[in-house]
Amino acid sequence: MKCPICGCHESEPIYRLCSSMKILGANFPDGETYIVSCLECGLVYCRTLANQQDFLTYYTSVAKSPKYYDMVGAEATRNYFQHILKLIEPYIHTESKILDIAGAWGELGEYMAKNGYPNVTILDPCEECILFAKQKGLLTVQTDSTEMGKVLQERYDLIIFNHTLEHILEIREAIENACKLLKDKGHIFIELPDAEEYANQSLPPFTYFTYEHVIHFTVHDIENLSKRYGLEIVGWNKYYKEVSRYPSFYVILKKNSEIKPITYSTVGKDSIKKYIAECNQQLHQMLEPYEANHEPLILWGIGASTALLLEAFSQCNVEQIVDSNPARQGLVFQIGNKKYPIVDPESIRSSRATIFILPGAYKNSIEKQIRDLGFENNITSFTMNQM
Repeated sequence: MKCPICGCHESEPIYRLCSSMKILGANFPDGETYIVSCLECGLVYCRTLANQQDFLTYYTSVAKSPKYYDMVGAEATRNYFQHILKLIEPYIHTESKILDIAGAWGELGEYMAKNGYPNVTILDPCEECILFAKQKGLLTVQTDSTEMGKVLQERYDLIIFNHTLEHILEIREAIENACKLLKDKGHIFIELPDAEEYANQSLPPFTYFTYEHVIHFTVHDIENLSKRYGLEIVGWNKYYKEVSRYPSFYVILKKNSEIKPITYSTVGKDSIKKYIAECNQQLHQMLEPYEANHEPLILWGIGASTALLLEAFSQCNVEQIVDSNPARQGLVFQIGNKKYPIVDPESIRSSRATIFILPGAYKNSIEKQIRDLGFENNITSFTMNQM
């Protein structure tokens, strides 16, 4: 697999992410996925046998985009959207045509429309999201970033990639399409998770290694991206995305037409290695008591962000692994020397086993679900056990 930015085929393995990505869907091929660093430019990305179509199938049939208003409430959501609007307002006016790529349910688009910028088009591959956004009265188009150049005829004053590029293997097609659809004096707004800051956060181990994020960007990588595609950075800064607890950065780009040579940096690789070391230390500290006392455990919440944690429980007394998503039930994972199928919550057979909630972001909602189902088991999680 070649580097998504520079095209180099040579990379340095940093971390074995998983033996299979089938937690994302049966269409994903068997085979190991590694987090690697490009030897030419330093970009950190996932070297996988899966392709963009595999991930597109996942996003249109399995994944569920979060609705910010439901997840964090109206005030936090409005504050986040206000942050974005303040950053882009110097580059748009009330008549500007704006394209929000992977705009999901249209929440940001609706906010912008209500604040004086009505010409927002929501682009997303998910039919459910598009129908929802259309019901809000927003302009919509159902496609993805790698195909939008063939579908859209309009040109835009502003194109938004808000926490989108990290999900795209085929970066080249996405950026080339964006440049094609951008007016000569238009701008591109990109906000991304900041891999340079992963190790500086206090969250459950490996939170930022979700299988959905196939590229782990630093500002240096976006500098290389802009050089490769004739773009110029006119503004950038770091930012903490409170609504999803992600260290982030944003950049604003404009067309330059001058292609420049990329440069190499170890910032991404060094940051990821530091993050891995800290996560492994956290896991050891958190799980050591369970390894010592052999307390029976039920692991709850096996998904794109948590499947890689299962092997950490190899010395623990795991009885079952559970997930409420029917699409994941039946998938088999090996923990230590034993194989465990994912079962539905109704299959829990022990009231004495402690339920260990794996997804930190959804701990509260899962705990409520457990109690609503009538289970009286003790409940714990990485967030409860953090040092």
